[in-house]
Amino acid sequence: MSPRLPTLPVNLPGMLALGAYRPDVYMQLAALADNMLRTSHPESTLIPSEREMIATYVSSLNRCNYCATIHGAVAAAHICNANTESTGQDPETLKTKAEETVNTICIRRDIAAEETEASPKLKRLLKIASQVRDSGLNITPEAVADAKESGATDMDIHDTVLIAALFCMFNRYVDGLTGAMPDDVEKLKGGGQMIADRGYAARTEAMKVD
Repeated sequence: MSPRLPTLPVNLPGMLALGAYRPDVYMQLAALADNMLRTSHPESTLIPSEREMIATYVSSLNRCNYCATIHGAVAAAHICNANTESTGQDPETLKTKAEETVNTICIRRDIAAEETEASPKLKRLLKIASQVRDSGLNITPEAVADAKESGATDMDIHDTVLIAALFCMFNRYVDGLTGAMPDDVEKLKGGGQMIADRGYAARTEAMKVD
């Protein structure tokens, strides 16, 4: 499927095309994404991999394949980085395990799967994220209480709601104007490690139009 605006770059996928078209807007969105997905507030217990998993989960619910794919890859890269540093295990083995964790919880949305590494706190925050995806008014007191009982702070709940709302916007922005996945999905996933290491504002190099 071609971009819905003929002036969008045809050789760049998703947000990269939109960023090349409106770099001024992209840099503001990237700063917000870096703030919410990479920067932990002192009162929040959410680490970058969990924040990316919330983004991936909401994108999957919204059927935005581009966002679910790239943010799933970033989440897996964060998990792999953390486990490589803490365990010293083979990076390729850890990468495979991290990707399976993200796919199970966020893409297949089997948040109850016992074999995954998702904490009870994250699973309950994903429930809140799914409620936000339908409507902010759908968040129930029970969901908030369950999350707090599992160790979530007020800031964790705040950030979960904001990330979920933010990605509903991102998903509709990407699908509404670009409308298609790139042919080379593995190349798209390959950007996950770079984003995990350097952030979203650093992606401008990938937006150069050939």
